[in-house]
Amino acid sequence: LASTVCKKIRTQFEEHCILRVGEVSREGDQGLVNLQNQLLSHLKPKCMVIKTLNQGKDAIKNLLYKKKVLIVLDDVRTTRQLENLAGSRVWFGPGSRIIVTTRDQHLLSSHGVTLFKLYEMKALDTNESLQLFHKEAFKGEKKQEEYLDLSRKFVEYAG
Repeated sequence: LASTVCKKIRTQFEEHCILRVGEVSREGDQGLVNLQNQLLSHLKPKCMVIKTLNQGKDAIKNLLYKKKVLIVLDDVRTTRQLENLAGSRVWFGPGSRIIVTTRDQHLLSSHGVTLFKLYEMKALDTNESLQLFHKEAFKGEKKQEEYLDLSRKFVEYAG
């Protein structure tokens, strides 16, 4: 959903970036440094490489504080991820938008995000879930009837 929104409104911004944050917390500091580099690679000269978290935070602030940017941070799981990728509003220029997807609403308030719009995703019904599962599992091939029962069990189990 966040990617779709980004595609529709990105022309209103000087720069845009979608970062799949996800499980990077398992990779420690280096995983976060890699995400900082991904973010900056959309906006900076290619020869610049970030090596530490503090260097990355400084680079993000210094390069983006005057730019109107759209950044999607998808599947954020820790405040540490937010602190190192979108530390504060002053890191970004006027009119910038940072979209954060997370399963933990408390994460936003603990990071000090006070002005946010919350969109709670609704679960897909069984038929929609089955369609999505088939699209991803079989990569657009004709539905595999011999796997239909197993697919239903998987979708039911996964919720």
